[in-house]
Amino acid sequence: MMAISQRIAFVALAAAMSAACGSSSSTTTSPSATSTSPVTDTFASEVAVRGSASRAFTMTTAGTVKVTLTTFGNGTIPAGVGIGVPGSGAPCSLEQSVVTPPGDTPQIVTSADAGTYCAQVYDTGSLIQDTSFSLVIEHP
Repeated sequence: MMAISQRIAFVALAAAMSAACGSSSSTTTSPSATSTSPVTDTFASEVAVRGSASRAFTMTTAGTVKVTLTTFGNGTIPAGVGIGVPGSGAPCSLEQSVVTPPGDTPQIVTSADAGTYCAQVYDTGSLIQDTSFSLVIEHP
């Protein structure tokens, strides 16, 4: 039978040996963050007088959507630009829209969950002929 002082000495010796066997350098690993590059869709078409044109797109993750009307006719007439969800009675049921001339800066910037959405360009009542446009949709 071992005396208490011998047990303490034995435990101390075992702890010292255990520390000596361990590595003095430690390596930790952190989870890596994956970043997804934005997807850029260019939609070029024509808007008929009193009409609209829309394009559906799908987001696989939540994030920021930017919609930019880059060209519209000769650049002097504003157009309606909107973002929404494909509807059963209409090609695009708008949730947010603006009347804007074309430009290089996004006219709509909004957050959205993963899912299917649509962007639309429409005549605000000022067109006298079918008008060509280019729309850029950037999303995750």
